[in-house]
Amino acid sequence: MEQRNHGNALKKELEQVREWTRDRLRSGAVPDWSWSQHVNLLDAIDALLHDMSVPGAAEEDTRAGARITGGEIGRTAKPLASSRRQPTKTKSFH
Repeated sequence: MEQRNHGNALKKELEQVREWTRDRLRSGAVPDWSWSQHVNLLDAIDALLHDMSVPGAAEEDTRAGARITGGEIGRTAKPLASSRRQPTKTKSFH
């Protein structure tokens, strides 16, 4: 039960950070130099929340060897696509 409460608390915090990020993007308070990082943050949070909502997704990733921990991050994480089109400030966020 404690792990479920931790998961719910984490989900709530991720949702709060997502809303904060969306609000900053909508208001124009994000400097040009960090615009793409805010968009990447939204993408990452959406992916995390999706994975958290799929029953058994974490266990499946662990069995497949997809879990990244500690010092492995730099060696195994996929780099962000550098060719990714930079969003414009007129883009609407959901």
